[in-house]
Amino acid sequence: MARPNAERAPLPERIGATPEREFDEMPTAEMRTGRERLRQVAAEQVTLDEAAAEEILDDITARYKIPVETPTDQAKVRAYQERSIPPYLQNKQEREPLAVRLYGLFAGAEGMKEAREALPKDGPFLVVANHSGGESPVLLSLLKEYDAHIAAGEELNFNRSGFRKWLLERLRMIPVRESLANLNDEEKEKLLERVPGEKRKASYRKIAEREKDGGAAANKEFIKTTVALLSRGDVVAMFPEGLFLYDDNKGLRKAYGGVELIAREYKRLTGKDLPIVPVSVWSNAEGKRI
Repeated sequence: MARPNAERAPLPERIGATPEREFDEMPTAEMRTGRERLRQVAAEQVTLDEAAAEEILDDITARYKIPVETPTDQAKVRAYQERSIPPYLQNKQEREPLAVRLYGLFAGAEGMKEAREALPKDGPFLVVANHSGGESPVLLSLLKEYDAHIAAGEELNFNRSGFRKWLLERLRMIPVRESLANLNDEEKEKLLERVPGEKRKASYRKIAEREKDGGAAANKEFIKTTVALLSRGDVVAMFPEGLFLYDDNKGLRKAYGGVELIAREYKRLTGKDLPIVPVSVWSNAEGKRI
C-alpha cells in the first residue's frame, strides 16, 4: 500500500499497470468527466489509501488541465435541479413495469442492436430524432439501459386524459408545449383536414388558435427541466421537427429552435459541452428501422 509521505514516484508507476499514454489517448468527453472517472481508473489498478489516491488524482488533474467542480458549482447545480425537475422525476428510479408493457417499450426495429452499440456508454447526452410517427416506443427501447426521458406533447398527450398522464409519468417522459408556427395559415387548415379523430383534431386546432392569439410555445420550463435532468447524468430525447403532420413527406422538415438553447444553458450551468446524438427512425415494407 502506498504511503502519503512516500517519495513521489513517476506517474505511470504510481497508478500501477496503467501507462501514462492511456490518459493521453483518453477521449475528450471521457476526460471531462473529471476526477471521479480518474478515481475509478486508479482504483482498478492499485490499492491506495485515501490520502495517496487523492495525491495521484491531484497530479493527474493538474497535468491534463481537467476542470474540477468546486463545492459552490455543485451546490448551484443541485439547486437548479431542485427547482426545475418535476416531483415525479426527482428520484432516479426504474420505469413502472405496467406502463412499459402498455406503451410497448420493446417495440422492434431493424438495426436496434447496431444503434445501441453506437450510443455513448453513459449519460448525459441529448438525442435528437425525426418525427414521422411512432418513434417514441422505438426510442424508449433504444434507451432502455439509461435513465432516459422522451419529450411528449403537453396538449396532445399529458392533457389528453388522467390515465394517459399517469402512463407518461410512469414512463418518465417530460411535457413539451407543441407548436405549429412553422406552418402558414393555409398549411394549418389543410393539416386540420388530415388529422384523424375529432378529439385529436380539436387538440391540433387548440394549438393553432393559441398561437394565433399570441400564445407562442416558448417552452422555458421544458428547457430548464431538460437541462436539469442532463446535469444529473440522465438522457433526454426530443423531436425538433415538432408535431406529426399526417402527410406523405418522407424527408426532414424545418426544425424548431430548442436544441441550441438547451446546449447553451447546459454549458452555462455545468461548464461542459453537451453531447448530442442524432437518431433517425423510418418505416419500410418490413417495419421500422433505426
